[in-house]
Amino acid sequence: MKKSIKKILPLALFLIVFLALIGGLLKFYLTGQPDPASVEQVNDTLISQDLQPVDITDSAQGNFPDAGLNKCVVAEKGDIRFEFYDFDNQSSALEVYREARKLIIRTKMAAPRTEIETGKANYKFYTYLQTAIIL
Repeated sequence: MKKSIKKILPLALFLIVFLALIGGLLKFYLTGQPDPASVEQVNDTLISQDLQPVDITDSAQGNFPDAGLNKCVVAEKGDIRFEFYDFDNQSSALEVYREARKLIIRTKMAAPRTEIETGKANYKFYTYLQTAIIL
């Protein structure tokens, strides 16, 4: 009887640990998604950082027709430009992001450059740093 318990015990411990790990990952994935910020929250945050938000929804609609854009807010200060887009669905937002990224690379970026792309679920950050070459 003791021999059979010694054989089953490692398997039982492995299953318990494995199931706990899978459960933890599922819980993190299902509950770890942040709520998207509202336009009002973004405006308040920009103002608190001494940036003046400007609503450019009308001109942005022209840049991305039929993209489901609800609102677009931009703030600039020095060499910092912050843009916030609110879309009516996730696929429209992803398509506009891809098109905007292509445009940035084609028109504004020269090598060498550093690109940082971070995202999870319903948000994404894209940052680039360009280094000038002086000949």
